[in-house]
Parts: sequence; structure tokens; C-alpha cells
Amino acid sequence: MEERVTFTFTNTGTTTINVKNSGPWVIKDSTGTIVFHPIVSRVMAPVESQKALNLTWDQKDDNGKQVPDSIYTIASILDSSNQC
Repeated sequence: MEERVTFTFTNTGTTTINVKNSGPWVIKDSTGTIVFHPIVSRVMAPVESQKALNLTWDQKDDNGKQVPDSIYTIASILDSSNQC
């Protein structure tokens, strides 16, 4: 069953967060193993205060295979300089 999952990265702070690329996130399975790294482009995308960035995962692993039913975690990469 192929179904896309959309999630939203919302900047609730008071300053702009600069997303260094289109994939500042990974998907981990219930054991913490990374099963998916998005294909990224090296484009800086600012997410202004109180704005959001929508991201989508097709529930496939890095090899393009459907992942089994389970609980997955989205982990973002953010550093202290307000950059992802």
C-alpha cells in the first residue's frame, strides 16, 4: 500500500531559520535505525518566524522498498546558528 505522509516543520520562534538544503531530516524505525534519507538539493530556504515548511515521505526506504507497518520517527538536524 503506497501512501504519502506529509509533515510540517513550523518555526514558532522569533527569528528566521535557514534550511541549508531540502532534506534536513531523516526517518528512523522503532529501533532508531535510519531507514530513509531524502534526496537533497543544495538550496538555502529561509523559514521565517511563524511560517512552515511542508515535507513528504512516501513510506519507502533508501532502496525504494515499502517499509513495514511500524512506528517511525522523523528527526531533523538543527544547529545553534538557526540553520538546518
